[in-house]
Amino acid sequence: MGTSKVWMPYVAAGLLASLTIRVFFELQDYGPESAIRRFSESISHDNLSELEAVTVTKELSSKEKAMVARLANWHHLRVSMQVGRIERTGTESRAAVVFSYPSGNSWGTVWVVQRSGKEWRVNVNKTATIFWDSVPPQ
Repeated sequence: MGTSKVWMPYVAAGLLASLTIRVFFELQDYGPESAIRRFSESISHDNLSELEAVTVTKELSSKEKAMVARLANWHHLRVSMQVGRIERTGTESRAAVVFSYPSGNSWGTVWVVQRSGKEWRVNVNKTATIFWDSVPPQ
């Protein structure tokens, strides 16, 4: 048995691992969950241009701005956010999002995300309507 045959399984495993990592890296910014994550990150970094890049509409209404302000406040209070179940219907997805507070309490709402071409964007109008109808905690 030659030394080249001994290394073949390791080389194959290394190639497979690098391919898997590359695929997951490229897909991390794809899908409805990614749009919600990017929306949340843009709020936490106070990055208006990134917020606009991940939303369906570019100019926010007063109720939408109020939702963004509440989410920014929760970020400063270390409220965590987790995306749960996502249901897709054509180019629109609805995702259950749960906020967990440092006190141990949690609250959930639904976010609406729409696909435009290859990109997913948060429909802030629909999301804010559901957000405020659900009466979020202070």
